[in-house]
Amino acid sequence: YWYHSHVGSQRTDGAYGALIIRPKKIIPETRFERDDTDKLIILQEWYDSPSDKTIKSLLINGNGRVSGSTDFKTEYTVYTVEYGKKYLFRVIGAISEDVPLRLSIDDHKFTAIAADSQDIHPVENLTDLWIAGGERFHIVVQTKKDYRPGQAYKIRVSGHEDPNKKKKQTSLYCTIAWLKYPEQTIDNNFVANCSSPSFKPKPEHRTLNPIPIHFTEWRDRLNYSEWQNNTKSGNIFINDLRAITLKPSLDFFSGTMQTTLANRQYIELVGNTFNNIIFLHTDVPLLLQEKAEYLTERCGTVCNVTVTDHMTAREAEKSVYFKTTCTPKPYAGCSPGESCQCQNVLEQPFAIGYWTELILINNFFDALAHPIHQHGGWFWVVGMGEYGHDVNRTFIEDQDKKHLLKRNLDLPPAKDTIQVPPGGYVIIRTPLDNKGTWLIHCHINRHVLAGMAMVLQVGGLDNAKILSQDWCTGPLEKNRACPTLLPNLVRETEVVKAAVKSGEYKFSCTFT
Repeated sequence: YWYHSHVGSQRTDGAYGALIIRPKKIIPETRFERDDTDKLIILQEWYDSPSDKTIKSLLINGNGRVSGSTDFKTEYTVYTVEYGKKYLFRVIGAISEDVPLRLSIDDHKFTAIAADSQDIHPVENLTDLWIAGGERFHIVVQTKKDYRPGQAYKIRVSGHEDPNKKKKQTSLYCTIAWLKYPEQTIDNNFVANCSSPSFKPKPEHRTLNPIPIHFTEWRDRLNYSEWQNNTKSGNIFINDLRAITLKPSLDFFSGTMQTTLANRQYIELVGNTFNNIIFLHTDVPLLLQEKAEYLTERCGTVCNVTVTDHMTAREAEKSVYFKTTCTPKPYAGCSPGESCQCQNVLEQPFAIGYWTELILINNFFDALAHPIHQHGGWFWVVGMGEYGHDVNRTFIEDQDKKHLLKRNLDLPPAKDTIQVPPGGYVIIRTPLDNKGTWLIHCHINRHVLAGMAMVLQVGGLDNAKILSQDWCTGPLEKNRACPTLLPNLVRETEVVKAAVKSGEYKFSCTFT
């Protein structure tokens, strides 16, 4: 996992870090032999300054050098390994903007065993891994027994800014880290040269999670049955991964009136919005909103639930036990076909064992592959597709009615961040078993700041005790606005600055 700020550009400026939670060792681990805490690969682009968002280089664990520069004071990250061991590496995409990054290791291949902290069927013999903002992967590197003497191996990371702007393609950004075996050496004067052929993908590659912006790569991808042949080259997309364990209720009574799929929502990614709505932040957290006066700023969709109790087996063949009715929630400031600003909330019932399905539609073929992230838990990726041209909700709904949007309910992978293909869609299913208000947003920082967000609400305070829909707010007071601390912070900051300037305050830091 990782933690990070959601205030302004604080994450871009370094307010993030890794969070490792290891499972209880009930079953002995056979996929790897070494799980060292220092085997973290945290990736981010590096900007000129907090005020000048011009990319200068890339960072691995906060370390890097500017390509072509001879004036540097930092070192590249070094990972020390022993020979003949299977090492677990955790890769975190702490990327701020639209800069997906490709990772490879000189003269080594690796196996992916988890995506966004959820185990997957191992994808072996990989040469490359792409990662977008918010995504995480666990990879296993088998170190060599006959490693070369001399210089250590390079872990290479590279990527373009806004890669789908093919006519205005930026120069390649790159960096390295060292994979060092016993007695190997480090070249402390080395500076990565992004124009080097070593940073270009090899013709015979086996790549996981490529940026879904090239229709031919999608069309010619390796599907699940094909990539199990670990000698086969090609691209492997997220929808062709498989989970290790099945979420049992995902496919209960599928195709019958008693299905566990509560409802289906089509959501268009238009510009930097969900359904043309700019998210309006509020002083009263949605989690604490109960009074009608605070709910008037809401728009989106409300799904109400009805339950038929005491149903016999014969009645179950004719009547639905659990049913949701979803209706749009109008907002006075919104006109059809025009963008507007309100609290975009998808209100769903709390219902253990039931799911909602979101079909995320990225309308324009020349758009970004938005990395969409959901707070509060994982979703299951049951479908994905690209068309090579612009699409919209009407087109996708028509394709769905014709049964052309294929869904895989047999061990689909769980994720909490997914890149939605331009001119395409992703189908995700989220269980309705976690009460609360959960933000869904694009993980490109400038997009979420511009309002590309919505909220999935499960349950609700305004539903009182009906079907256990309300949640506990603990010591927090309902309907209370958050205090505004900015004036005090500004004043205190100025006092500290003055004290530092006068020499009254001095700081020393120790890192261990």
